[in-house]
Amino acid sequence: MTKQRTWISRKDFLAAWNGNNSIEEVADQLGISYEGAVQRFRNYRNNGVEISPKRIVGILEGARREFATIWNGSETVDDVARALSSTTNYASRRAKEMRARGVFLKNLPTAREKGRDDFISIWNDCATLEEASKKTGLSHEQVRQKYYHLKRSGASMNKKPVRTKRTGTRKFLHVWRTSASVEEVAWRCNISVAQAKSRADYQKKTGRIPEGSKPGEMLRK
Repeated sequence: MTKQRTWISRKDFLAAWNGNNSIEEVADQLGISYEGAVQRFRNYRNNGVEISPKRIVGILEGARREFATIWNGSETVDDVARALSSTTNYASRRAKEMRARGVFLKNLPTAREKGRDDFISIWNDCATLEEASKKTGLSHEQVRQKYYHLKRSGASMNKKPVRTKRTGTRKFLHVWRTSASVEEVAWRCNISVAQAKSRADYQKKTGRIPEGSKPGEMLRK
């Protein structure tokens, strides 16, 4: 696979294109894809730039072959767009046009759709919220929010307990005393930071946590 360059001047492109190199050699020389080279040729030609027309024959066929190879070898439309140094809209539009011409292209999701489908698959395979949290790398709260969002959007998702067992007072006090920050308290208790602060404020009113103290402060004394 050719290395993608971030910027190529018109002068550099025209020098490579108007030489005796093949389109493949132009692409390799400039560090772009075959499709990218063809697209630049079209843009310059359409804008009235003087450019050698000798490569017009066979360009479309070669570009279609490379596009089909890239598309069928990718996992998402986003991967295709990156390989072509283009956008997902352009890649999807080209795929639609080529399918209309009878070219076989497999169905590809966008990265967002793939992430959504992966989450739904993991959720439906897991028995508990805790297991889904471990497999996705998300917190319990993030998994719950994503589940509710997808469920409201009509996704087919198995039901399972979405509420974790509430951390008791004794455990919360222990976590507070042995944590370095409120964020760590929230993470260890599987609650939000706002909930951790609220519970701490209540325990300060009862006297179980000294007024004005912070997580781990008692251990540092």
